[in-house]
Formats: sequence, C-alpha cells, structure tokens
Amino acid sequence: THMKTRDTKTLLLEHGTRLLIERGYHATGIQDVLAATGVPKGSFYHHFRNKEDFGLQAIQRYADDAYCTLDKRLSDERRPPLERVRRFFADIFADWDQRSCREGCLLGNLGQELADVNESFRQTVAASLEQWAQRIATCLSEAQRRGELDPDINVRELASQLIDGFEGAALRMKLVKNTSPLDGFLRLYFDRFLTA
Repeated sequence: THMKTRDTKTLLLEHGTRLLIERGYHATGIQDVLAATGVPKGSFYHHFRNKEDFGLQAIQRYADDAYCTLDKRLSDERRPPLERVRRFFADIFADWDQRSCREGCLLGNLGQELADVNESFRQTVAASLEQWAQRIATCLSEAQRRGELDPDINVRELASQLIDGFEGAALRMKLVKNTSPLDGFLRLYFDRFLTA
C-alpha cells in the first residue's frame, strides 16, 4: 500500500500545482483538487493537514523539480557556463510560450499573492528562489574562473539580479501575452551586459 499512498499524494500535488499556477491560491479550493483527481476527501487529509500544508508542499515540489532541471542544465560541461544559465531560462520561456504566456512561475505567482498575508508562504518562496540563485552563482563563478565573466562582478548579487529580472519578465509576459519581455531579459543580460 506504500506505493499506492505515494501515488495518491503525487497525483494530488501534480494536479493541485497545475490549478495553483492557473488560478492562484485563493481561487483554488480543496474541492477543485479532489474533483480534478477523483481522490476522496479522506485521502487528501491523510496526506495534508489542510490547504496551507498542501500549498506549501506544492511549492516545495515545484522548487525541487526546478532544482533538478537547473542542476542538469548547469552541469552540462559541453557548454560554457554563461550559456548553461541562459539555456535554463530559455527552456522555461519556451515552455511558457507553449502555454500561450498565461501561467508564469508558481513561485513568483504565489509570492505576489501571499507574501504580505502569509509568513509561511513568504519564507518558503523566498528560500526557494534563494536556492535557485545559489546554484546560478556557482555557475557564474565558474564563468569567472574561465575568464568569460568580469572577475570583479559579485556573482551572488548577479545571480539574485538574474532571478529578479526573470520573475519580473514572467509577470510582464502575462500582462502583454507574448514573450517579448522574456526575450528582452535574455538579450539584455546575456548578449549585452555579460559578454566578456
């Protein structure tokens, strides 16, 4: 039954995350998640204490998936470090383009919706974005060692700026309904600012 248990939880998180990205936290009810999965209410409460617990676990899962993708992209030795970072962002943008520029980043979305009203969500989202930045900073350090990036640049600060620019471009993309903010972000940083 352990396998079955894990599958039910995974199912709830997968469908629930999809709903959270599409609708936001406040507009997604437990009932919506149950309807989308066909899972009985009792099973939901077997895995999650309440809606907040579910939302926090959904963020964690989303962030963990992103770390996996990020680690895979950033460790691709066949490409120069800066190109690895650029490709990570470009892949996400391509995915959003497929979704008609509607949904954006769960972390950015829930961060904006909940940071002022829920401290647990604020901390979880902030910590997840910080993890992204740390991983990117490590790759930027490698670019410095290889002479591809100005040695005087503070890579921790630059990595944070990249995350900020990325999240801002994601918001603008949803507003203008096309990828021009994302393309601008990539061009400006990677073709102009960061070329050695």
